[in-house]
Amino acid sequence: RGEATFRSLVHNAGSVIMLVSNEGNLESVSGAITRLLGLDPELLEGRPLADIVAESDRAELLVALAAARRGATAVSPVIARVGLLHHDGGGIPFELNFVNLLDDPTVEGIVVTAHDVAAQVSAEREVGDALSRLTATLDSAADGILVIDVEGRITDFNRRFSDIWGLPEDAVTRQDDMSNLRLCLEQLVRPQDFVSRIEDLDVDPDSEFFD
Repeated sequence: RGEATFRSLVHNAGSVIMLVSNEGNLESVSGAITRLLGLDPELLEGRPLADIVAESDRAELLVALAAARRGATAVSPVIARVGLLHHDGGGIPFELNFVNLLDDPTVEGIVVTAHDVAAQVSAEREVGDALSRLTATLDSAADGILVIDVEGRITDFNRRFSDIWGLPEDAVTRQDDMSNLRLCLEQLVRPQDFVSRIEDLDVDPDSEFFD
């Protein structure tokens, strides 16, 4: 009865649970794969896991399997995001978690849990598109725009700002804000006045000034 209950829990879980051999073949697959991908678990047994992975992602799968063979625990699994093939031929993004239980005599395989991340991927794409539009808008502005976080670090600036001050394109990624500031101050007639203004803003972040 306990085994039947466990099997029922596995097959009705929201994620696909697969047992993969050391060679990368599917030994067993939970029933969730039918609900999520329209595939028959019994017809998949004995086939390579790569057969249900999008061709463009199979290299990434092989890398993840190789890493899992070297060691992957439930606390620190190997994670890969790949497209799994729906029965109609389309691909759906899934996140695969690999746990190495090859040395466990009751399992002797790699347990792979697959979570549908289509909604997350769609949201990430929307955020990326929004950021691209924002960047394009900022870069087309006639004014130079600089963004600094509450710690005083430069987080972004548009192309016009870079042109005005002669900052290198990698000024943000280099994370060397003191060099950037020094470069700007060298171009000012009264740099100390500017520094004082910045210090005033630091004390009262809601204030603003125009010079």
